[in-house]
Amino acid sequence: MKRANKTTSKVIKNIKRPGSRVSGMKNITNSKKSDESFAPDPHSLQTLLNAWAESTELVAEDGTILALNEAAAKMAGKSPKELLGSCIYSHLPEASAKALKARIQSVLRTAHLERFEEKQNGRIIERTIHPVLDGRKKVKQLAIYSRDITEQRLAEADSRNAMIYARNLIEASLDPLVTISPEGKIMDANKAAEEATGVTREKLIGSDFSDYFTEPDKARAGYQTALSQGKVRDLLLTLRHKSGRLMDVLYNAAVFRDEKGEIKGVFAAARDITALMRAEKELIKHQKHLKEMVRERTAEMIQTNRQMERERDKAQRYLEIAGAIIVALNERGEVSLINQKGCELLEYSQEDILGKNWFEHFVPESVRDELKALFRKLVAGEIDSAKYYENPILTRSQKQRMIAWQNTLLKDDAGKIIGTLSSGMDISERKMMEDELRKALEELRRSNQDLEQFAYVASHDLQEPLRMVSSFTQLLEKKYKDQLDDEGREFIKFAVDGANRMRRLINDLLAYSRVRTRGKEMEPTDSHSALGEALANLSAMVQESGAIITNDDLPVVKADKSQLIQLFQNLISNAIKFCSEDVPHIHISAEKQDNEWLFSVKDNGIGIEPQYYDKIFEIFKRLQRDEKYPGTGIGLAICKRIVERHNGRIWVESEPGKGSVFYFTIPI
Repeated sequence: MKRANKTTSKVIKNIKRPGSRVSGMKNITNSKKSDESFAPDPHSLQTLLNAWAESTELVAEDGTILALNEAAAKMAGKSPKELLGSCIYSHLPEASAKALKARIQSVLRTAHLERFEEKQNGRIIERTIHPVLDGRKKVKQLAIYSRDITEQRLAEADSRNAMIYARNLIEASLDPLVTISPEGKIMDANKAAEEATGVTREKLIGSDFSDYFTEPDKARAGYQTALSQGKVRDLLLTLRHKSGRLMDVLYNAAVFRDEKGEIKGVFAAARDITALMRAEKELIKHQKHLKEMVRERTAEMIQTNRQMERERDKAQRYLEIAGAIIVALNERGEVSLINQKGCELLEYSQEDILGKNWFEHFVPESVRDELKALFRKLVAGEIDSAKYYENPILTRSQKQRMIAWQNTLLKDDAGKIIGTLSSGMDISERKMMEDELRKALEELRRSNQDLEQFAYVASHDLQEPLRMVSSFTQLLEKKYKDQLDDEGREFIKFAVDGANRMRRLINDLLAYSRVRTRGKEMEPTDSHSALGEALANLSAMVQESGAIITNDDLPVVKADKSQLIQLFQNLISNAIKFCSEDVPHIHISAEKQDNEWLFSVKDNGIGIEPQYYDKIFEIFKRLQRDEKYPGTGIGLAICKRIVERHNGRIWVESEPGKGSVFYFTIPI
């Protein structure tokens, strides 16, 4: 023991902290007297060693422990007395001892510091072997510093998982999310932003964010508000896809700062409310009321000087600003993360939700087993995750809310599935609106069917009485012709004419009702052939009027051929009937526009005043009442009904005295 302490006292001046450079030991080469005069007290050495937090051992070339501190004894699980003078290898597992011995031999050969890590008894140990040199720069002893870095490595692994988790969270969002510099340039964007604009992330980054809105000035004004006031909420804008498709969005933004508090940019989210706006318009049209739906979102961003912390902070802001529910489940289906929106919807605090099995506590019993089975297959890798699906959740008050989900799988570094991350939207109100709209449309459909059936029955049953009135009136005229004066014969003529007009009205009403009730299946139809059959039906009228009828090449369309013939026939007969003093000139043409065919029937007739453009398509609406222009006022109403059955539109453009052009469309 004395020998060990004496040796230790000679080298204490050469021991430094791990990582430092140890100079040669001059005192060893001096005289014994000089040695003794500079040798420190061994107790002072021990005090100095014990002051170090790391495990520190001074060993000889053969591994004999010459000195050690309390931290080293604690790590070995023995007392300092048991260790001092013993071989360092004897206190280590066989593999650790073998590795340490090889490292010590390397230091003895090279006189260079060695630092390495090893696993020992389930812990990760970092060791540093420091050569202690004499005056001739030869290794005389070795200082070995050891520290347990298990928690440090676990924390680093957690940090890596957090960064993976953050990026998955950003990509799982249904909302387009971007970070914008103070100059208005996009610095980062998620997958939803690419899909909303039709532009890749590489091209989005560096571009001006306002270029993707139909009102860039309004977008920039909102951005300036966020910069000056810290945030902007629910700014209504229209996002433009590169294909021209438009998306109504609510724009929300909040600034983020660096560690000094300086603004580094703005984090922005765009909520797609196109479907909501469409549903709102439909409900206003059919029911005259709509419940306003407002979703509050809050977000603050902090930019730090470390990338890992920035990613964590960005992920947290995504959670808070997103109007969607964000839920992460581990492989057992337990909730490992949920954002504030999800807590509010479920009516629980975050503490009440975390760790609970999602399916047992927050899914209605009616779909619980089915969803649990699907989840087990999903985390087992037996099925792919659905891009979009809907299922109900159960709130604390036992109410069910319908959620539209989009999820992504969470995987560890080895690619093993460790859970799911889901983003969901509450569509309960939208589903309710759709149901109400569906019921209203169904009621309207039934009402229309009843009206059509009534019109058919009424028109059919009225035919026989009218024939009797007309026949008996004509018999009266024939039998008592010589006994009637001029006034009596005129009365009989009025009765016959009235009965004939009534018969025409009934026939037209019957034709109107049959547009839907007797319509045939839509099939590819040569509209040029349909026009030819319509002209054949009108041959007597065309010949009598001397009308000149021309046409361009006409396409094949998907239509009910008999109704297309009737459509051409009504429009052409209308043009001949309302001709001017000139010979009727009528031209039929068709032009392809986007996803529909635009047909036109142009004439040189008397024309129509603009205020009557819509009225002429109403049933029984006649602008001309004199006998020069006979009719019941139902022909154009039938045309409109036929076009609408083909999902098209019909309208007129005209100038009084110069003719009219009737347009109608048929979808491709």
